Formats: sequence, C-alpha cells, structure tokens
Amino acid sequence: MNLLFVTGEPPWPAHGGARLRSLAFLRALAPRHTVHLVCPAPAAEVAEMKRVLADLGVRAHCAAPNSRPAWRRATDAVWRPEPDLALRLQSPQFIQAIADVWADAAADVVHAVGLETLPPVLAARACLDGDVDSTKIVLDQQNVEHRIQQQAAKVALQTPREWPLAVYSWTQARKLRNYEMKLGAVVDAALAVSPEDQGALTAALPGLPVHLVPNGVDTQRYLPAAAPATVDEAHRLLFIGALDYRPNVDAVNWFVQSVMPLLRETAPAARLEIVGRSPSPVMRGLASANVTVAGDVADDVPYFQRASVFVLPMRFGGGSRLKLLQALACGLPVVTTSAGAWGVEVRDGEHCVIANGAPAFAAAVAGLLRDPGWAADLGRRGRALAQRYDWDAVIPRLEAAYASVTVASERSRR
Repeated sequence: MNLLFVTGEPPWPAHGGARLRSLAFLRALAPRHTVHLVCPAPAAEVAEMKRVLADLGVRAHCAAPNSRPAWRRATDAVWRPEPDLALRLQSPQFIQAIADVWADAAADVVHAVGLETLPPVLAARACLDGDVDSTKIVLDQQNVEHRIQQQAAKVALQTPREWPLAVYSWTQARKLRNYEMKLGAVVDAALAVSPEDQGALTAALPGLPVHLVPNGVDTQRYLPAAAPATVDEAHRLLFIGALDYRPNVDAVNWFVQSVMPLLRETAPAARLEIVGRSPSPVMRGLASANVTVAGDVADDVPYFQRASVFVLPMRFGGGSRLKLLQALACGLPVVTTSAGAWGVEVRDGEHCVIANGAPAFAAAVAGLLRDPGWAADLGRRGRALAQRYDWDAVIPRLEAAYASVTVASERSRR
C-alpha cells in the first residue's frame, strides 16, 4: 500500500505525544508499505529528521513552517469563521509540497495527523483536479478539539486574570464544534485514540467510520528501574510533557502553586522535576529549591526510572496521554486527575491514584511517598496494564482501518 502521512510538525525529534505517535506509526509501517511524509519543519531540523526517517525507510519531504504574527492570529480569531487551528498550516508552500508528493506517490491513503492538517490536504487535492479521487483520506483525530477548548474555558474562568483566555476558548470551542461537524463530508474515516473520543465522534458524525486506534508505548524501552531509588531520589516527583502546550502549562502551574505547598506540610523532602520541550520564561520561573525545570532532554527514560512518583495534574485535555502510558510502563506509581486519566483504561486504586482537587492530590502523593510497598504494588499493576498498550498491539488496528476504507472503495467500483 502507498501511504502519505501529512503531519503538522516533524515527527523527529520525537518530543510530545503527537510526534511520538506519528513516529511509532512510521517506524512500524515502513517495512511493509511505501511510506511518504510531508511536514513543515524548521530548516535546522530538516537534515537530521530526514536521516533518521530514511533509516526507517520513510521518504520525508519538508516545507517551511507557516508564520502568522500574533496580531493576525488575534484578528483571525475574532473575524474569521474558521477556528484558529484550521488556519495554522495554510501556506502555499505546504499545500504545494503535499500535492507534489501525493501525485508522485500515487497514494492509496492519505493519513492526516490532526485537524489542522485537513485544510492543506483538501487544498492539495483541489490542486490535483480530480487526479487523486481514488485516494482515501483518514483523519487521525488525536483529540476532540472542541471539548478541549470547552474545558479550558471553564478552568480559565476560575482565575480573573485568565478571563480573556476563557473568552478565546469559548469562541474557539463553538467554531471547532461546527468545523468538526463537517468532517464526515470530506474524509473517508477517522481514527480516535480512546473509546470516549470514538463515541463522541460517532455521535457527532453518524455516517463516518470511526476506528479506535489508541495511543501506545514501547514497553521494551520504557522499563522499570533496575535498582531501587537511592536516598536522594526517594522523594523525587516527576512531570513530563511539552511545556508549550496549554493543558500542560496549566497542569504544572496548578501543581506548583496549589498542590506543592500542601504536600510539603506532610512531605517536606518532596522535590519536583519538570521535563519537556520549550519551557517558557514563566515555566522556568517556577524553579526553586524544591522545583527543577530540566526542560528538553535527549532521553526521558532515565528521568522516569529515577523518580518515586509520577504526577499528572491535568485540569483539562483530550485524547489520551502517552506520558501516562510511559510512566505506567516504567512501573512508576502515578497520581493523576480524572482529566489526566482520560482515554486510558486505568482504575483508581488499582493502576494509579485519581485525585481531583489540591488537598486530595497532595494527600495521595504524600501517601505514596510514605508507603513504598503500596507504591510498588501500584507500579507493578500499572506496568501490566501498559503492556496491553504496546505499539505492537496498536499497529494492527491501524492497518485494519486502512484496509476497511480501501476495500470499501474497491467494492464501490465493481
């Protein structure tokens, strides 16, 4: 099968959930299919990314990233009927790159990663003037985007200084809802990462096939620590996630400002390590004697393996969190919120602790730090759950989704 992946960001370096998912798919599919990738990428990243992907057997093609100044984004958010997300990749260079590769590759399936890639994909198809009508478009809907903005607005309303963000999110939620409702008419199938998202998309788009292809984890790479934590590491907490992603920024801020002071009353030795790409000056400003902002790191596995507890204090978000699966695979006890656990079949008290609100979250973390036996039991059960999400179990679902749309196309032509 000839596959064309279109992503909104380069899959390498693989920092962040969307990049990790795309890279896992590309790595698994390239040995069995002809795989092309088109993505925007900064010039400094192109050579290394192409080298890594070529080693995997993926033919990568890059375009310069779109650049919209802040003033344009602000005016578009007010006056344009499309959501901000739908305008992010609308550059002539990106559209032309997709069209050129699409035609040359004779793609059977275009795998569009994220809602933001759909406008340039459709524009590229229009450029080809009917020559690719047999190609099927599969949208990898990694989040139900309007729900994220609805949740973000509710959280922002709790803090007066964030009310402008609440207005933005409510506006975007309405636009995204309308935009997502149109998907059934322009794509042939969608992928959802969780049963909850699958149900929401199916209800909104009853005529569109929605396949469950969950996020996964490499359980042979993310392994429990070989030795027990040292005395220095015994009270080390860890958060990992892209630090330029609004739900993660909110989670870290909330934990440091609302949970940490309560936690230190009963666990004064607790220290938090924050790992992730693109920490803003505000994020770096959270650093203190008990909070370390490591920022981007070449390999996150050692950070998982030397931590005592993984904290995932998300107050909103969608899809499912690969960092949760990675922590579980490493046998780490996890404290999260209902929003953080969304999309992964964890059970409170069996695979992790789910605690909503600062007092409950602080008490759960302190309890695990005081009781290493409980922490170890939780970690073992979490590791067993994570093995059900290994990428080797996920990829057959993806190939089955491709087969369903291409077989349906063959039948319709007979």
